[in-house]
Amino acid sequence: MAKSNKMFADKAFELIKELERSSQTIPPFDDDGVRQVLEEIKAIFEENCAQAANYSTSGDRTLWPLLNFRHAALQRNKRCLLTYLYQRLLRIKALRWEFGPIIPADIKASLCEPEVNFFKH
Repeated sequence: MAKSNKMFADKAFELIKELERSSQTIPPFDDDGVRQVLEEIKAIFEENCAQAANYSTSGDRTLWPLLNFRHAALQRNKRCLLTYLYQRLLRIKALRWEFGPIIPADIKASLCEPEVNFFKH
């Protein structure tokens, strides 16, 4: 789960910022960053499910703000992750138009396996 000194969805937002800052045509795919975001999504979801079950049985309305906050964090993580993947896709499409189906070695090194497969087709 997120560390106490970090906000929810910080890593997801960082993925987008790193992509934007990159001076390369397409920076290396951030496997670890994506994995961390997916783990955070899973952890938040599980916490929210447990809290929602508690809310359903107890009717304790003080849990509602936390449920909403976690839900918003989930949505932000998903939006950031989808933005990261979509922006990479746009760059790959542009490269495909420029180079055709043959991927230059320096670019291929920056792509993950599904991106390489997309580039070829």
